[in-house]
Amino acid sequence: MGIKNSKTIHPTLTLADLGMDSLMSVEIKQALERDYDVILSMSEIRALTFQQLREINDGNVGILRDEKAKQIELSIPMITVPSQLTIQLNEVTQGKPIFFLPPIEGVFDLVIPLTKHMSRPVIGLQYNTECKPYKTISELAAFYLKECRKHQQDDTGYDLIGYSFGSVVAFEMSLQAKCTTLILLDGSPYATKRAIEKYRVKLDAVSAEDKRIEASILFISQFVPIDLGKTKDELKSITDIDQRNARIAEIYAENGGPSCESNDIVIALDAFLQKIDMLHTYTPNGKVKIDKDVVLVRSDESFLGDEDVPEDYNLSQDVDGNVKVKQLRGNHRAFLNHNLKELASIINDSL
Repeated sequence: MGIKNSKTIHPTLTLADLGMDSLMSVEIKQALERDYDVILSMSEIRALTFQQLREINDGNVGILRDEKAKQIELSIPMITVPSQLTIQLNEVTQGKPIFFLPPIEGVFDLVIPLTKHMSRPVIGLQYNTECKPYKTISELAAFYLKECRKHQQDDTGYDLIGYSFGSVVAFEMSLQAKCTTLILLDGSPYATKRAIEKYRVKLDAVSAEDKRIEASILFISQFVPIDLGKTKDELKSITDIDQRNARIAEIYAENGGPSCESNDIVIALDAFLQKIDMLHTYTPNGKVKIDKDVVLVRSDESFLGDEDVPEDYNLSQDVDGNVKVKQLRGNHRAFLNHNLKELASIINDSL
């Protein structure tokens, strides 16, 4: 992590506090499993303090069990295939709707606490089987806009919020239709694509089968603690695809996740892979720019790690209006729930 003298680090600082990015968390997870036989989820890795690392190094792994409840940042979601394309994310019923686009995992668990502080109805645009025919960000954005018209018939323009992967879809939607407000939460076409490209290189998958196994491991490890190497070896040893998919669902449940249908896991993985490919091929139309102000609320710990990225995540190259940047404490995930009231205030004031 570039720290020359660990003795200068306060023992209560977490790895997330010190700017650990997603790729680094994978490397640290592998090191803990290989050298200490410690298996943690990605959220638990981010919450590790230096004191806990010292305890692990001294052989006191029990400290993790004692403090596990305090370490987990997120509840583990039930992986299901949404039957509806939209979901009401808060209890407000009056006012112009706000359309919310989720992260690449497709679940709204992380943002629902935020929507409870928002002053207007918030409608989440889900990714279900109806979205499968659409292979590009542009096609998906056009499809979502048709759905938005069912919930808002007037021509006053749409209010859009996108988080991470969702920020890219929301951005493209604002290029294709009249948009009153565009708020991006820690994402942009440039930054989010760069983050995914790092994953593509890191997966180092040669065949389509290897790519799917690696993506499966990456997907479920976002939510539950699994042994990366052991799980990979086990899944590669299962040649029957249906049996392998069933085993993936079992692994998710065995490691603390809610029981899920294997078919739902399969559909979620297909969507995950398709979204990665969408980001890989997406480039905003340089001839058409957003002609209004855009609000970017970003974390102070760039999810691109040490890479030199402009403060506005390069949005100014695709926006003719002003890019208003607000920076909040935390990493790519934690900044949402660590700053609920401040973030909700920024959003409500921008609408």
